Amino acid sequence: MNTLLVVISSFLYATKPIFLKLAYLEGTSVNNILLLRYMISAIILFVSLVILGKTKNLLSFLKTKDFFLIGGLSFLCFYLSAKSDFLSINELGVGISRTIVFTYPIFIYLFMLIVGKEKVSARDVIILILLQFALLITITGENINFDKVNLLGIIYSLSASIFYGLYLILAEDKAKHINGGVFSFFLILWGLVFMLFDYNILYQPQKITEINIDSIFWVVMLAIFSTILPVYLLNEGMRKIGSSKAAATTILNPAFAILLAFLIFNEEFDRIQLIGISMIIALIYLFNRKKKTI
Repeated sequence: MNTLLVVISSFLYATKPIFLKLAYLEGTSVNNILLLRYMISAIILFVSLVILGKTKNLLSFLKTKDFFLIGGLSFLCFYLSAKSDFLSINELGVGISRTIVFTYPIFIYLFMLIVGKEKVSARDVIILILLQFALLITITGENINFDKVNLLGIIYSLSASIFYGLYLILAEDKAKHINGGVFSFFLILWGLVFMLFDYNILYQPQKITEINIDSIFWVVMLAIFSTILPVYLLNEGMRKIGSSKAAATTILNPAFAILLAFLIFNEEFDRIQLIGISMIIALIYLFNRKKKTI
C-alpha cells in the first residue's frame, strides 16, 4: 500500500508534459509557465497549511537549520538536476537522455550498499539493469537511435541522475521528521527562489507580465496535479518504504507519460513500447518484494 503512494506520484508527475503543452499552446513561454507553476504551488500550499492550522509550524520552522537544509535539497532537485536534465535533452534527445537520467536508482542502491543499508544481491542488480533496458525500449520503441550520443550529453545526463539520487537519499531522512505539508511547501518555495534567479526575473520583471491569461487554468492544473500532490506523495511514500524502493518505482514516470501522450495527443505507440512498459511493471513489482533493508 505504501508503494502505491509512489506509483500515484509517478503517474501525477507524468501529467506534467501534458499540462505544460496545453499551457504552451495558449501562448505562454515555457519559462513563464514553469515560474508560474512554482508561484501558484507555493501559494496553494501556504493557504492549505494556514487552513489546517499549521501556521505555527511554518513560523517555528523558519528558525531551524532544516529551513536551509531543505533549501539545499531543493537546489539539488529543482535546480541542479532539472538544469542538467534540460541540457542533456538538448544534447542527446529525449530517448537516450531519459534512459541515462533514470539510472539514479542504481546510484542510490550503490550508496545504500556502501553505508550498509542494503545487502549485496545479484537479484537486485539484475533487476535494476533490466529496468534500464526496459526503460530504453519504452521510450524509443522501434526507433532506437544512438547517432546523437556524445560525451557532453552523457555528462549532463549522469549529473542530473546523480543530483536527483542525492536528493532522494538526503530527503528520505528529513521526510521522516518533518510534517509532509511543511516539507513540501519549503521545498517548492526554495525552488521558486532558485528559478527566479536563474531566469533573471528579478532584474527583468517585465518578463513576468508576458503571460496569456488563457494559460492560467492549465498552469493551476500543473501546480496542483503535477507539482504539489506528486511532491507530497513521493515524500510520504519514501518516508515509509525508503529511497531505494521509491527510486525504482519512479521509473514508472516515463511509462505513464508515454501512455498519456498516446491517449490524449494520439502520439506514436508501438508494440516494443508496450513490451517495455510491461517489463517495467513486472520488474518494479519484483524489486519491491525483496526483504526489508537492514
